[in-house]
Amino acid sequence: MDTLARLRRPILIKGAGAVKLTHPMRRFFWIRLRMFLRRCAGGGIVMAAWFAFGTAAFHYVDGLPVSRALAVALYVGYTPSGLWELYSFWAQC
Repeated sequence: MDTLARLRRPILIKGAGAVKLTHPMRRFFWIRLRMFLRRCAGGGIVMAAWFAFGTAAFHYVDGLPVSRALAVALYVGYTPSGLWELYSFWAQC
């Protein structure tokens, strides 16, 4: 039997329940992705709160429509106001 063919087959160990996956990198990718998301959850919540605050502030203080306020809060739009100067300054700090 070809050595490469033997290496490609999954390894089954009776009683131990261990199975060698044919693509272990996929499994490790999902494990690492979950660990990364778990560690970054607090930062994601802070960023979402910042953008929500910015959207509400631009909507109520500057009187922009919600869609335009969201665009400005996400830094894809611009509005010439003092609030914009303050919001962009604090975001850079």
